[in-house]
Amino acid sequence: MKTLVYHAGALGDFLSALPAMKAWRHAHPFESVILLGKPAYGELGIHSGSIDEVWDVERLTWAWLFSNDAAIPEEARERLSGITAALLFTEPNAPITRRMKALGVSVRAHPPFPRERVSIYYHHLSSVRDWTYLLDDFGPIVRAPESYATMASAILNGQNNVVAVHPGSGSSMKNWPLKNFIDLVERLQKRGFTALWLLGPAEEGLPVPGGCLVAENRGLPVLVRVLKRCGAFIGNDSGIAHLAAASGCSSVVLFGPSDPLIWKPYGAHVRAVVARHRCPPCHLKPNERECTTNCMRLISVDEVFEAFERLLMK
Repeated sequence: MKTLVYHAGALGDFLSALPAMKAWRHAHPFESVILLGKPAYGELGIHSGSIDEVWDVERLTWAWLFSNDAAIPEEARERLSGITAALLFTEPNAPITRRMKALGVSVRAHPPFPRERVSIYYHHLSSVRDWTYLLDDFGPIVRAPESYATMASAILNGQNNVVAVHPGSGSSMKNWPLKNFIDLVERLQKRGFTALWLLGPAEEGLPVPGGCLVAENRGLPVLVRVLKRCGAFIGNDSGIAHLAAASGCSSVVLFGPSDPLIWKPYGAHVRAVVARHRCPPCHLKPNERECTTNCMRLISVDEVFEAFERLLMK
């Protein structure tokens, strides 16, 4: 028997749903699990043992799933012939839910975002019976093969006491000022730490202070291996912050417009530094398109450095 898992969200969304996929594997140990999603994220699921195969959701082959009346291609019908169950991270009334049911598949549709202020990790785990107690047993959620260790070693260049820093996120509203990151790194260097800047396409051309390491546009399995060897991670609420925590790296994550009660990465050693402001979390609210408070600027370098020091004393 085969199960189809559909998830097409961003990196942080995928990682927060990965424990639910692991729980599904626990509940159905003899089924093959196929992810219909993004291959780069699915690779993490394969390495972590919760997914067996990935189908690229962006291929035209699957466009009919998101339409109410498009014809089903023969290739798609054949590939789905062995699917008996589907775990869909989407709204229950979404077209993909109706189309999978029409094919005779037993469907469990789970909203991608919680209706209440609960951890996104627990929200997703509630989709697989009441398996939330398993979260603590999973340990690091993601793993990467030994074959990526050499690339990780090259990035770290033999340095010890490395602290990974990620200055970006999926929204400029959630970004701490770059100057603050630079000031923080200077303080880390004075304390004998080496800063590793994690940069993606959105941070291309970012000025990096001297004496720092840089990992730019690296694959996710490589970053998993790097983060496992770092002493800590400091960054905004982002997919990379979730990756750091999921890798088992002690993390300080900065929150302003997003709600830490929902979006804080899961991990035994994750600290949230929250902007002290009066307005409620506004990120992802449809009526809040522009941030007028600039609440991320209210987080001081002292606060972040103190959270980092407390993290080291865990």
